[in-house]
Amino acid sequence: MQYFKDNSQEKIYFKPYTASDGKHFYLYARPIRIIKSCLKCHGKKEEAPPTIQKLYTTAWNYKIGDLRGILSIK
Repeated sequence: MQYFKDNSQEKIYFKPYTASDGKHFYLYARPIRIIKSCLKCHGKKEEAPPTIQKLYTTAWNYKIGDLRGILSIK
């Protein structure tokens, strides 16, 4: 996550990776950023559908472009 926070213009991260057991892999990651359609549930809590308001205790007040998470594959 920190890589994408520090490099907001980057769309992917693809690098060799060595696990603690010495095995070699490649790590592919891409950011999950907030887009307009995400704001229906992750914008203002009071504007989210009632079922979403009950399910989430956090994950509110995002803005378009905010980093929500990453998808990574090793």
